[in-house]
Amino acid sequence: MANMDLIPILAADAKLIPLINANMENANTLQNTWTAILVCIKNIPGLAARIPAASKKAYDAQFKSAKTSSKATALEKAADESIEYLPFSEIKRLVFAKFPEWSRQRLIIEFYEQVPWRDDLGNLKIISKPSEATDIFQNYLVWPNAKPGEVGPANVKTKIILRAYKTAENYDTSYNAELPPIIATYLHNMKKELGDFVIAKDDGKIYANGGSLSSQIGNMLVSAGVKEKSDGLGAVLYLRHVGITERLAQVKTDKDRIKLAELVMHSVGMSPLYKRKIKNMPDYVELVKSGEIGPKK
Repeated sequence: MANMDLIPILAADAKLIPLINANMENANTLQNTWTAILVCIKNIPGLAARIPAASKKAYDAQFKSAKTSSKATALEKAADESIEYLPFSEIKRLVFAKFPEWSRQRLIIEFYEQVPWRDDLGNLKIISKPSEATDIFQNYLVWPNAKPGEVGPANVKTKIILRAYKTAENYDTSYNAELPPIIATYLHNMKKELGDFVIAKDDGKIYANGGSLSSQIGNMLVSAGVKEKSDGLGAVLYLRHVGITERLAQVKTDKDRIKLAELVMHSVGMSPLYKRKIKNMPDYVELVKSGEIGPKK
């Protein structure tokens, strides 16, 4: 669609906002829709200058409202204190026992062990250097020395570049993180090449819904005996909440809190809301009292 085609649509916020809100009851879908609109306004050349400031402000308010609703719904479902979550080491053991070496399921766990990601890994395209990350709507994995038609090298550090992900007011900023050599070793043994998607179907194509791995992660955790049912987003949150809870137990200073928030792509104040009851993991307060974490005397 040409830029000019979007102008009369996006400029009519008084009509567009109630239309979208009335036809999208799911908070996550609503949040994704407003995210897409804001990203388009910011990144399509010349579009932002043609959309009234009041319209952009209205869309930003809708995004923040949808995000708050989406987050509250997800946290309410996950915060049942009667649920004991398995520690990540046990989740990894069960998944590795179920799925073969160098499988995509094991690779997903390796990613989540490094950073408790959102569901942003299914649309990662392999490039060889950061300058090749030219599509503002594409997520990338920089695999140094990867070449077309050749399996890339093992045991080298890679870098993830996220362009399309959901987080607070920073919906249109890039997120970069260096990953350890184990990721490249997986890609090498999975026979990946430049231009491939990191986690994809057997035919090399990304999964439905823009590469969403929610269903795949849900099925993986059920098959491995981690969860009793595959509940899509709930499975992603399970891994994410365990990862953040275990990292919260290592937080000692304000600097640590800021570093954790940056790592998991949300505000400092959100981190404690992800804390869950981990099976056989001492309570955070008890860890502090024992001196295992916190300032040393």
